[in-house]
Amino acid sequence: EKVCDYYENLTGFGVNEKGKRTIRAICKKYGYERTIDSVDRAVNSYFKEDHESAEITFKKIGAIANVMSKPPHVQKIHYMMGILRRNLSYVNDKKIRPFFMYLHDEGYDLDEVEDDVKLIKNWTNFKKYALNYDYEL
Repeated sequence: EKVCDYYENLTGFGVNEKGKRTIRAICKKYGYERTIDSVDRAVNSYFKEDHESAEITFKKIGAIANVMSKPPHVQKIHYMMGILRRNLSYVNDKKIRPFFMYLHDEGYDLDEVEDDVKLIKNWTNFKKYALNYDYEL
């Protein structure tokens, strides 16, 4: 209930009974603090002061809590995948995730990879970038 009130205070949009059940399940699975943190992140990333974005924001809370429960390198990989989704018109998640895991497993600095990823503007360039690491997408 407190999480729903918090969400409403941040967005100005209430939570219906189904939404309250969803939030209870997220709290049960991930804990109150992580759920509150997920609300903050969802609102900061997706909310644009309208009903449509409020629904999208609400739907992202569980996914964000899930990612936040993962090890730091997996969180970083999800973050970089999000960067690519925003910057490229085409993204193949099934190829990107294993590439980033490969980089992590091989000991590459994911912070440096993140800096590079922010500069990539199309899928062709991303494939070339992967080849720099002897990885073919």
